[in-house]
Amino acid sequence: MEHFCFQFSFLEKLWRNVHTIINVSLGHRIVLTWDMALLGIVALNNVSTNKIQRINMIILLAKLSISKSKYGSGIDPALILETEIDKRNFQIPN
Repeated sequence: MEHFCFQFSFLEKLWRNVHTIINVSLGHRIVLTWDMALLGIVALNNVSTNKIQRINMIILLAKLSISKSKYGSGIDPALILETEIDKRNFQIPN
């Protein structure tokens, strides 16, 4: 699972985009580890529960994008993620 969802080199762009979305929205840097990406985030210092839920939704959309790319369209999962976020008019609150 770790390789499929996180450490496969084809997914580097996707996870860079996820980092950017999260870090820009939070205003400080979070290092997203493979276990966070696979299992979600329970708590982060100085981050509200609402933001953590939104971050976990971004992570879930990233994993959905990976699945759609690998088992369906073959389109770059980073592009699929953008589409999935746009479809939901999704924003992380400041």
